[in-house]
Amino acid sequence: MQDSLIGSKIGDCRIEEKIGQGSMGCVYKGYHLKLDIPVAVKILQAVTYIPDAKERFLREARISTRIHHPNIVDVIDIGSQRGIHFIIMEYVQGDNLLTVIKKKGRISRESAISIALDILKALELALEHKIVHRDIKPENILVTKTGKAKLADLGLARMGGEVNLTKPNTTLGSPHYISPEQIEKSSEADHRSDIYSLGCTLYHAITGTVPFPGNSLIQIMLAHQKKPVPLISKTVKSADPNLCRIVARMMQKKQSARFQTPTEVICALNKIYHKTKPKNCLILNNKTSTALYIILSSALLIFAALLAILLT
Repeated sequence: MQDSLIGSKIGDCRIEEKIGQGSMGCVYKGYHLKLDIPVAVKILQAVTYIPDAKERFLREARISTRIHHPNIVDVIDIGSQRGIHFIIMEYVQGDNLLTVIKKKGRISRESAISIALDILKALELALEHKIVHRDIKPENILVTKTGKAKLADLGLARMGGEVNLTKPNTTLGSPHYISPEQIEKSSEADHRSDIYSLGCTLYHAITGTVPFPGNSLIQIMLAHQKKPVPLISKTVKSADPNLCRIVARMMQKKQSARFQTPTEVICALNKIYHKTKPKNCLILNNKTSTALYIILSSALLIFAALLAILLT
């Protein structure tokens, strides 16, 4: 069946093809006629079971426009046209992490750490703005062709001090990555819930399977609440024990037992993997450090001598 929006104009964009479908709306690849660039256009579904869907959708746009970060999908414009609410976003060339996992089976330790660090940096900024994403999962992590990860879909995000739009007894988030507190009382979810969900996402990426498989939504949610945290090493025997411990701590049932901030997780990863050369960083060995010290010292002495001559 032909999608009626293909070929139409939404805002300043020509809709070209459908590239995604979520619980709240569809995502299309479009072309921004004024900016002359490809874009992604998210459109709210006319009918959805999500409570206060329109308010949530527009709130995603408002939240997204307040924060800009290399590891967060950028929002270009928002609007409403003929009863259609839309968000025009940066178009990211690549796949979401779930697609990457399906293609590869599971991803390498190095890729997992790189993706984790990128998303944790995005969550650092979110925490600064008192934003809780509440739906961290592989589908919401876009991986570019160069391996850079970007966090997408702030549709379930909540800002500190906001009136809670979630109706009583309503659970938000994705069942395979949802934190226990989101199941029990979603209003108590904070940035540590995002750390839990990212831990589940990393578990899935490294092992190739979700941490708590199940045949029903209830079974999966009960597992998040009651079952012990699964260890990566039981599925991947060759897994690095240090990485296993970090992911397990991210996935602790009690919020107080997890890393308390994204920065703590970043520090833990950097401390363990400091021997791995980070992108765009200069790593100096002892010989290089000594040589650089001599060169800089000599340069400073020459500069001081020239300055003395000029002042006499």
